[in-house]
Amino acid sequence: MLMRQLTILLPIAGLLLSAPRIVRGQSWEDTRTFPLPDDESPLWLDLEADVADVSVTGVEGIGAIEVALAIEGWSEDEIDFVADYADAHLVVRVMVIAEEQNAFGGKRSIKLVLRVPVELELSMSVNVGSVAISDITVVNSLDVRTDVGAITAQAALGEGDHTLQANVGDVHFDGSLEKGALSMLSSVGDLAFTGQIGPDGALDLGAEVGAVTVTVAPGSAFRLEAQSNLGKVVDDLALHERTTQSGLLDALVQGVYGAPGQPQATVRAHTDVGEITITETGR
Repeated sequence: MLMRQLTILLPIAGLLLSAPRIVRGQSWEDTRTFPLPDDESPLWLDLEADVADVSVTGVEGIGAIEVALAIEGWSEDEIDFVADYADAHLVVRVMVIAEEQNAFGGKRSIKLVLRVPVELELSMSVNVGSVAISDITVVNSLDVRTDVGAITAQAALGEGDHTLQANVGDVHFDGSLEKGALSMLSSVGDLAFTGQIGPDGALDLGAEVGAVTVTVAPGSAFRLEAQSNLGKVVDDLALHERTTQSGLLDALVQGVYGAPGQPQATVRAHTDVGEITITETGR
């Protein structure tokens, strides 16, 4: 008898546990504006979110910084939204209260949209959600990381160390790397760089599982090292000092791109499992 009751109750318990949480049909918005920095130094923006799709857009000649939050499915007392200046940084935080952290999904969503000056320094961490950055010039530091979510960035990068990293998600960059160092990393996801690589730039792309694509603008100059442990390396560049190795499963291409004697950047592309493609814009 007991076994029969368990046989009946266990499937019911499973259904109850897997049933979607009832979502309160609440939606609300909160938009805040902030003055530009007092001095001529670029804006420092620090952003952190539990779960959100985030968009940051640089606007030429903007008179004030705009931070707009749009919520679907959470009440105002379930979201901790902080945006204010602290130690000369504009700090933005969007956090879900602890007891609500496992209640994602359904019709719930959080969107965070920022309109900022073109020149800025940016540090961003998002647990779950996509990040889109456009039309910005980073003077010294761009650091964007997600646990689960794609990253797309369109920017001109200055001196300093820059990082775009997704544990699970694609990472795409479109812009210029005239100087400074850019690391693009993903555990599971594709990586793609498109743009100009200057003589003082350093580009490092590393994926554990995922394809890597580098599309360079004519006029770039760099020393290339591209290696896949399980996959092909394909390129159509006119490389000097070309070295090619192709094993049963792995592949390696090394060489120098650009006019002889031209100052050289460095480009390193690596994937454990996936194909690497290196090409020129327009081909």
